Amino acid sequence: MVVAIGALTWGRPLLEKVGLHIVQLEINSAIGAQFGQATTAYIAAILGYPTSMNQAIVGSIGGAGLARGVKYIQIKVIKEIVINWGVSLIVSGFTAYILYKVFSWLLGVK
Repeated sequence: MVVAIGALTWGRPLLEKVGLHIVQLEINSAIGAQFGQATTAYIAAILGYPTSMNQAIVGSIGGAGLARGVKYIQIKVIKEIVINWGVSLIVSGFTAYILYKVFSWLLGVK
């Protein structure tokens, strides 16, 4: 439920940031980025590593843009995305810890 609310409220700005603000891609670069994402996810699955499709596509878009040259990539946007990944990891871990403690106390579970 919470994921659905997040997708409906903040999904569009996030998609626009990743799809439009990292780098402007033409069709060939976009296809290359999608292929890079799929290949990364497939190889990670074969090796038994969990991977985020979101991280894979951001890296692939950055790589496709890098093929055109560093001057085309919006480094500020990539930095912002990477910082938010770190922050979301910490916030979600802290939130899960607090919710576990609260529900354990309410349900009397040790």
